[in-house]
Amino acid sequence: MTLSRDSALTLNSGENLIYGCAVDSAGGYAYYVTYTSPAIVVKVSLADNTRVGALTLNSGENSARGIYLDTTNGFGYINCATSPSIIVKIKLSDFTRVGALTLNSGENTVVSGALDIANGNSYWGDNSSPAKIIKVNNNGTGTPTRTSSITLSTNENSARGLIIDSGNLYVATSTTATRVVKISLSTFTRTSAITLSTGENSGYCTAVDTTNSFLYVGCATSPSIVVKVNLSTFTRTAALTLNTGENSIQGLAWCSANAKLFCALNTSPGKIVEIGTAGFTRNEALTLNTGENSATACGLDTSTKKLWVGLYLSPSVSICVVTNNSYLSATKQSLTLTTYASTLTKSYEVAATKQSLILTTYTVSFGTVNNINATKQSLILTTYAAALTKVANVLCNVRSLTLTANAATITLLNTTIENFSVTLYDSTGAKQTGQTVYMEAYNNSNEQYDFVNKVWATPNNYKLTLLEFGETRA
Repeated sequence: MTLSRDSALTLNSGENLIYGCAVDSAGGYAYYVTYTSPAIVVKVSLADNTRVGALTLNSGENSARGIYLDTTNGFGYINCATSPSIIVKIKLSDFTRVGALTLNSGENTVVSGALDIANGNSYWGDNSSPAKIIKVNNNGTGTPTRTSSITLSTNENSARGLIIDSGNLYVATSTTATRVVKISLSTFTRTSAITLSTGENSGYCTAVDTTNSFLYVGCATSPSIVVKVNLSTFTRTAALTLNTGENSIQGLAWCSANAKLFCALNTSPGKIVEIGTAGFTRNEALTLNTGENSATACGLDTSTKKLWVGLYLSPSVSICVVTNNSYLSATKQSLTLTTYASTLTKSYEVAATKQSLILTTYTVSFGTVNNINATKQSLILTTYAAALTKVANVLCNVRSLTLTANAATITLLNTTIENFSVTLYDSTGAKQTGQTVYMEAYNNSNEQYDFVNKVWATPNNYKLTLLEFGETRA
């Protein structure tokens, strides 16, 4: 299980109905926008999920449907689903309103946007039939200006999930069946479109794997469907139907580091579904707490791999979801994990593949450490936890493993080549005697060694050298 609910923040009274979320990983903030009159932008700290402040937009700047960040230049852009729609620009550094652009008559209810930061433009899709795509000049530090617009083809309605990749803008339509429209940014013309399969309706959100050139389209069906499109050939390649009850997908977030896709679902309670994109399979789902309904927006902190989720409630709620409980790794030199959390329940599959791994915890309660691996040199696990219930499958393939703990029970410590040592202490820091460590040892072929001992911790560090098959104890 890699998904866990980290924390929840209830926003202030009147900060209702979150409809958009964007994360500034470098700056350390998440931004939420509300579907209120006027709309409100709420700023939340990524460090501890606390409310930093709020910016209420001007009268008439109502019903915000999304927020898009240009962290390179320090601005945010908010689309208000009014008639006509309004694009509001804010400055991130001092959290102030820069200005607003009212679109032309008939360019109503803008439901999605995308930023072309390199060229200083943005693109906005409205809810018309057929939909219109409006090109806007972001205008440096000034107020944005409208450049031009194009109208999509018949039945290409309600432009949702705008996203940019490799010089093209892709638009998913909320139709039966969903269409994905390709627009050249250089010429601002519609170049082609594909229609998804029967039942893959109501395209609502998109995410792109820029490394492998795949587009993912979330269809807000019951249950939800995620469709994979190969952008190199611009063809539909696969679809994944989520489980029963995992309905009405509202947001997608792509994590390139772990090759995972996270889906926010508008259910009661809200749900987060994790998809592994390597095999395009559903990995798991996290159901939020009772009353934490309607996950309508999400954004990923690329630094910590935490997912930030906005709930369409009154007042709204900001949920922080940990997505990488597992698979902490160091592939070249070393990894150090230090935590001062009051409770850390599990750590899974912490790996160092070249040199060393050090895990230090000062937690009051540390439930389980599973599958900690050091494959080249050494691993050191030090814990000052009052209760460390289990250490399982701690593996050192070449050199040594040292575990120092004041825990009462430690099981299943494995080392495959050289040596293993353990020292136990009580809660006062005094070394324990008479405590039992159960040990199972295996060689590199996963064959069990000649003996499995109950090893007693003594006032001195106990050190055990393992024997290969055919060897005898001295």
